[in-house]
Amino acid sequence: MTPRHFLRRQRWGLLLALLLAACGGQLGSPTSSSGTTPTAPVIPLTDVTGLFSGSASGTGAEFLSLITPNGNQVNWYGWYFLRGDGLAPYLYSGSLVLGTAGAAQSAANALLVSEAGMRRSASASLTQGSASGFRAEVTVNRTDAPSTPFTLTASALPASAYNAKAAASTSALTGSWTGVLSSGLSTYQSILQFDASGKLLRNSAQWECALDSVGSALQLNPGNGANFFSASVTIPARSGCAWAPLSSAKSLTGAAVVQRLASGEDQLDMILIDGTGDGISYRGRQRK
Repeated sequence: MTPRHFLRRQRWGLLLALLLAACGGQLGSPTSSSGTTPTAPVIPLTDVTGLFSGSASGTGAEFLSLITPNGNQVNWYGWYFLRGDGLAPYLYSGSLVLGTAGAAQSAANALLVSEAGMRRSASASLTQGSASGFRAEVTVNRTDAPSTPFTLTASALPASAYNAKAAASTSALTGSWTGVLSSGLSTYQSILQFDASGKLLRNSAQWECALDSVGSALQLNPGNGANFFSASVTIPARSGCAWAPLSSAKSLTGAAVVQRLASGEDQLDMILIDGTGDGISYRGRQRK
């Protein structure tokens, strides 16, 4: 080896040593000061649980959405009040799979819709989802009209009206609520009276179907992880009731939520759904 080659190898060796020192003396994957390879950051799932109010594109009709937690999914309940008097709303129910960065998505046709007694399937894609609100593209599958998607833009209710993080208490249900019971195309003026445990004591509606029968009455229980009530009822078999004809009883489940209005009254919204997406709803008010 010539002296020139020897000096060149020494210079390259010195340069490599300086580079290794600048990089912490290590080659390959970076490690933490403890000597372990750092893990990738966990991206949180979209947090979009709560009570939201908004309207569908092209209409001034109210759309109320209650979204409740269910693992890496959420349950979605919706009341679409096409009429200003709040009677006979379209009912939405189903689940959404949570994504990240404000996204959530239903499986194809995973949502069920009851429109004035007509049952349909639907799908929805949420973006910009957070505790403050969301934007949803909703498609209802129709055979009698084009299945044109509509955009639902909804915002969370103000804290003075509803606290999404509070624990629901059946004491908020105690007493009488004056409002409207809806079933398909039929609506009934109705006073619902609950005891302190959330059990229905009385339904004043002149209706063929009982919700307050002993042993199978409508029951509202505090939901898990959010400010809502799970709802369940078994309507006993009786003549004249389309839900539970004489030969069999009928069980429905759903959810209910209470909000405080600017008037100082409390408002109760409830949805009860059977396995097909058809259902019963109620909106009533009381002054505490």
